[in-house]
Amino acid sequence: MRVAAIEHPKSLILRLAYRLSKKRFGKVIAPLKVLYARRPALLFVAQLFEMVDSRSRTLPEDLKLLVKIIPHS
Repeated sequence: MRVAAIEHPKSLILRLAYRLSKKRFGKVIAPLKVLYARRPALLFVAQLFEMVDSRSRTLPEDLKLLVKIIPHS
């Protein structure tokens, strides 16, 4: 059984995220419609990870990959 995508979110923030996704990728990406539409707080967490990744240019690429892959407890 698959989780249905939410095509028309009610939240203003999610509608903006859908629009930005469509502008950047040509469509609204599936994780946004399935996961983040149900848990909008995760959208902010993903944005924080993206900011850290973009600002960590001095770190070696293999170290950045480890930070992304290894789960934190």
